Amino acid sequence: MKTDEKATYRLYARPLTAANIEAAAGERFYRATASPLPGYVLVYTERTVPKEATEITADKADLLSPADTRWLMDCAAALAADELKKHEPEILKGLSEKMETLEQELKARKKQMNQESGE
Repeated sequence: MKTDEKATYRLYARPLTAANIEAAAGERFYRATASPLPGYVLVYTERTVPKEATEITADKADLLSPADTRWLMDCAAALAADELKKHEPEILKGLSEKMETLEQELKARKKQMNQESGE
């Protein structure tokens, strides 16, 4: 993948087995849960997952427990933080430029107000 391309992450579920937990452990984002029975392993990844996994798409999101949903939101937050960190220099430069522009505009407005009031 090119560095400017965004990865597309997908959520997959697999049965809760030792082999599936071991396979998922190689991923950055995975969650194993035994409740509700019989349990399952969730993997949130940009990689292709084996065919025996079930993709959890938006229309199946109601199958997720509240804890699963919180975990998925934590994954998304971690990815967003990664993007912010990766682009931090550009973000800081943009913010600095905006602050300088605002400062200049405020000085010009102050000068205009002083002229209008006769100072």
